[in-house]
Amino acid sequence: MKKLVTITFLLISVFVFAQKADSLLVVFPAKYNLELKGKQQNQLQEFSEYLPKNETFENYSIIATKLVIRNGKSIPLELFRDKVVEDTKKDTKNFKYTELKSTENALIFKCESDYYIKGRDKESQIYFLTKGKNDFFINIVALKQSSLPKEFVDEWYKVYNESKFVE
Repeated sequence: MKKLVTITFLLISVFVFAQKADSLLVVFPAKYNLELKGKQQNQLQEFSEYLPKNETFENYSIIATKLVIRNGKSIPLELFRDKVVEDTKKDTKNFKYTELKSTENALIFKCESDYYIKGRDKESQIYFLTKGKNDFFINIVALKQSSLPKEFVDEWYKVYNESKFVE
């Protein structure tokens, strides 16, 4: 019986951890010269940050972030969005939320505010949430500004809208 339990556990483990991770291709506009500056990863998630080539986390003009939650497909997009909105509203001055796109498997929205109450740093973001076959993807691009220029929003809406899952 002990051998049967052990074998069953091993088979289940192999199945769960052998599932192929989803891969979302997001092509950043070349003019920003974004490169990977930080990456953390484990079996449950992957977190990547991209900055312009000659900038640092202390002096960036734009930052793009990708968070992948492995086997997170069951997370409701709206639940994540609502938590982002709630937290950002609480932590900023003159918060403004705008939904740009909402479908069954994707949300694009922007969060703008005058500044963060702690630190008084300006930063406004565009979020792109989507799901693959198994994974939940959170993509964010941010500028250190109180509001995002229309051209920037249109450009990144197109970037996110044209992203695709690849094998």
